Amino acid sequence: MTTVLAVYNTKGCVGRCDANCHDAKHSTCTCICNGENHGVGFVCAEANVERMVGVHPDDLIAFAKATNRDPRELTVINRLKVRNARHARKQARDKLLQPDLFDERITP
Repeated sequence: MTTVLAVYNTKGCVGRCDANCHDAKHSTCTCICNGENHGVGFVCAEANVERMVGVHPDDLIAFAKATNRDPRELTVINRLKVRNARHARKQARDKLLQPDLFDERITP
């Protein structure tokens, strides 16, 4: 199953946009893409992610609200660029635990 986006907290993956979303036949989307990749197929989902759909802070806020999480404790990793799950978890953990001065994460 090809994951295009994944949402992490310091403990690991808490949500993702994968084939359950972009190949979906049902009408409800609850993943990080906020419905943009829902049922569009992998090729279109891949193009959407390249255009930063689902990576925008508003999408992260919507996901956090839908899952009752604090958006400041979440980060999105583009899994098209970081294919290895272990590397994605490490990148997310590093980003969350050691944010740099110009961190783009959400501040409510």
